[in-house]
Amino acid sequence: MPAGVSPFGAAFTPQRRDSSRAITDRLASTPRLCVKPGYPDTPVTTTTEKPLLILLAQVLPNRVAAIERLAAEISIEVVDLANDVPHGGGLARLPDSVPQVDATTWEIPKLIRSGRYGAVMIETQGPTSFSLAAFSTHRAGLPLIVWVGLQEVPGTLRWRVGRRILRRVFRWSSAVLSYGEPQSRLAASLGAETVVTSMDPVDLDFWTTPVSMSRGDGLKFLFAGRQEIEKGPHILLDAWRRSGLADQGATLRMIGDGTWSPDGGYPAGISVQHSVAREQMREVYAASDVLVVPSITTRTFKEPWGIVVAEAMCQGLAVVSSDSVGAALGGLATDGETALVVPEGDAAALAQAMERLAGDEALRLRLAAAGRERVEDFKPDIWVDDLKKAVEIAVA
Repeated sequence: MPAGVSPFGAAFTPQRRDSSRAITDRLASTPRLCVKPGYPDTPVTTTTEKPLLILLAQVLPNRVAAIERLAAEISIEVVDLANDVPHGGGLARLPDSVPQVDATTWEIPKLIRSGRYGAVMIETQGPTSFSLAAFSTHRAGLPLIVWVGLQEVPGTLRWRVGRRILRRVFRWSSAVLSYGEPQSRLAASLGAETVVTSMDPVDLDFWTTPVSMSRGDGLKFLFAGRQEIEKGPHILLDAWRRSGLADQGATLRMIGDGTWSPDGGYPAGISVQHSVAREQMREVYAASDVLVVPSITTRTFKEPWGIVVAEAMCQGLAVVSSDSVGAALGGLATDGETALVVPEGDAAALAQAMERLAGDEALRLRLAAAGRERVEDFKPDIWVDDLKKAVEIAVA
């Protein structure tokens, strides 16, 4: 690709990642947003103290540490809208150190019009709250930052209508913060002019904590996610039968809740259990060898990221992923480098990848080590710097 040519098209403006100090110092001089005095290590002041309003569809556990660090650096107030968006990792609460506002979806317009805030950040989960917040921010004349996790717009009637709204919102946006390159491409295709490509932050302090667990005899495969069609459990069971790994002493542990169940029950070598708490999940990772993420694209869903990939890499697992998973498209799970990536919905290819890892310990260990190193790029501090860059652009 020629130098200076963007892979996302002419509308995309790539942003270079600056140091935390440089971004913080520049934010300190803006009249719209307040940077906390003393960050990073010298007092700074602003003309006015207007916080950034962050509207979250849900508070996910992997984001808590990043939001807490952000609150220590710039003035924010967070609204947890507690939308009913499926997520297999459960939900969390923000600590008291993060300023929070108790508001419902229908109270968002009044909150935005209050004059209290210097800018508004919304995420593309929950079409109703997203649309309402975007229109209210635009009418109030405030800078709008869109945090986009969608890889593509779902094909449901509601989202087909919503696509027109998305296009308008992205054109209104002052800056977009994305999970990765697939999300950046979507934002650019819908009219966003400035996109800061980031990632979904990972709580490395928690997930990299060593856990003393014996993996025992036989290779341990793991599936961690909702038991729903879009997560591909039916593809995994087909691959498991094809592989014959159960006859070699390997086991497959499937953890997660959902409405899907196989006709005729689960084949030999598979154990199934409900979702577990984060501390228990960390132990499950530590007791496993290979994580399998067989998600597929449906009319209503395409795996935005797949945070379990990062969590498993933190505990030294090798990963097999389908090519529809955001982590595979966004640079975390790279085929042959940090994972094995197979075509979505292809049970034969998935079985072959699992057999390959079962028969090649050196490959398994190499992928696990490379994944453990790569996941360091997804620490909360980097996400905080990327968001501060987006804020700087938005309020300029």
